[in-house]
Amino acid sequence: MYVTSPISWPIAKCLDHFLGEHQIQRYDNTQLKKLIKLHSITSLRNLGEHVDIDEDTGLTENQVKIIEGALTFSTEACQEVMTKIDKVDFMLTLDQVITFETLKKIKEIGFSRVPVCEKDGSKLIIAFLLTKSLIGLDCSERKTIK
Repeated sequence: MYVTSPISWPIAKCLDHFLGEHQIQRYDNTQLKKLIKLHSITSLRNLGEHVDIDEDTGLTENQVKIIEGALTFSTEACQEVMTKIDKVDFMLTLDQVITFETLKKIKEIGFSRVPVCEKDGSKLIIAFLLTKSLIGLDCSERKTIK
């Protein structure tokens, strides 16, 4: 580097003068979301025969949703993200025994958190059960949420 600097430095300065200095491109969140959508498999398929799509090309719809969610996470209020209580289909109670059928139902629903209310039919949510905490649970022990 030091050996070539008497030649490379003046050439670099001349190129900067004639071509302009390199500008760093920065994107805001809206532009980043559009860029991510452009790289989804769906968008790439819309391009047709111009792009070869294999298992390593493009982002899945779930990946796009996760990245977009991460970009909007700091600007969204809790009320915008949470499901309204009237639309909640499945809740657990504090004294409910976790059986194999309960675990199967939680898996079918597919959410990472399940609301827990104090008694059956109550709309007052007092906790959320993290479904990953149920991994390795032995249903024969007949444990409750408490």
